[in-house]
Amino acid sequence: MGPSVGGSVLSTFLMTSDGAHVVFDVSMEASSRLYSVRLSNGAITEYGGLGAGNIGQLRLSPNGAHIVFDYINSVVGRLELYSAALGSGSPVLLAATPNFSNVFVFKISADSTRVVFRRDADAANVFEIYSTPIASPAPIKISGPLVSGGDVETGFQITPDGAQVVYRADAAVDGVIQLYKTSITSGGAELLSGASIVGGSVAGFRLSPDSSRVVYRADKAVDQDFALYSTNIASDTSVKLTGTLVTNGTVDSVFAISPDSSRVVYRADKETDNVFELYSTSIASDTSIKLSGTPTPGANVSTGFQISPDSTRVVYHADRDTPGIVELYSSPIAANLPSKISGAMIANGDVTTFAISPDGSRVIFLADKETDTVDELYRVQTGGSSLALDINGDDRVLPLTDLLLLTRYQLGLRGSALIANAVGDNATIQASGAIETRIRAALGVGLPF
Repeated sequence: MGPSVGGSVLSTFLMTSDGAHVVFDVSMEASSRLYSVRLSNGAITEYGGLGAGNIGQLRLSPNGAHIVFDYINSVVGRLELYSAALGSGSPVLLAATPNFSNVFVFKISADSTRVVFRRDADAANVFEIYSTPIASPAPIKISGPLVSGGDVETGFQITPDGAQVVYRADAAVDGVIQLYKTSITSGGAELLSGASIVGGSVAGFRLSPDSSRVVYRADKAVDQDFALYSTNIASDTSVKLTGTLVTNGTVDSVFAISPDSSRVVYRADKETDNVFELYSTSIASDTSIKLSGTPTPGANVSTGFQISPDSTRVVYHADRDTPGIVELYSSPIAANLPSKISGAMIANGDVTTFAISPDGSRVIFLADKETDTVDELYRVQTGGSSLALDINGDDRVLPLTDLLLLTRYQLGLRGSALIANAVGDNATIQASGAIETRIRAALGVGLPF
């Protein structure tokens, strides 16, 4: 629940990318109200005229010029889709639909010009995809014809260039989900997933950042044996990316495309049934290589791997060395050279979660590395290298500070004898106890904050 404002509740707030405005909705007893405020002077705009009802999803266009939201209209009993120019105070109904229709999912194109949404406008509970200009109600259906009983699934995506919409639907055979693309402005749906066995379906997909390819997961060849496929988005050129799997092996639903659109990283029990390891392949052909080295028996790579922003490395957590003890690893994206970057871990310690910094230079991770069940925050270079020896926290490794402190510590010096004339003028870590903690962590690689 949000903070109370005069008997109402602040439900959702969003800030424009330029930091100039905040958009928020306030839930009253009978309905919601939508506002924006200019942060420079506190000027508030109310977006009125909606009548009784409640706001559901609330989003800002990427350029910050429009607010898009769905609204549960309690007067006519339907869910509606609106757009409002920021600062205008006048919402525009984008989805003027029959009373049985519902707008359940909507997305805004990256160029902020169109809204794409899924609704059952022609027949109750038969969901299709529509597109409209963001500023005016001119919706057109862009998904293709559906077989009786067919539906467009949730989870459609707009290509990063804003030109196409990719979606899953049982358009040809009821219950058989295939992959389609269509123009965001004019429709004209085309099949992307090609021929499949009877009962085979597309279970999920990702778009490449350069909008050139779609990678999807499907049981095209053997029922319930899921593999990854890649196709050019312009037309169906599907190729299998994940090669031969062990009997009963499968590709996990979690996979990722590198930011430079060149490679796909996936998790699979490709070699040993129920032992999930990490692999990388070219996005256009099967060149699969393992990234997670040779695990101890019973070990698995966890699902939450990440690719660095420069597309050079993959960071993942796994109980690779000790079953049940989850640690953090980094590998080049195209070579099986994993290195442990979380350092020494106490008995029963685990890495819980992690994130790569926006510049790709460091990994921040949460772990009970020093005291069991006490999670603390650590940092380490993405490759686990030199700054692990930054003892005094000045983001440098210098011989007369960091390396001298390390040498003294290894010689047995502690307390004031350890830090005398060796901390440095720009140190952010100065107390002897904190220095000793940093040294212990650095000798195991990971650095605590």
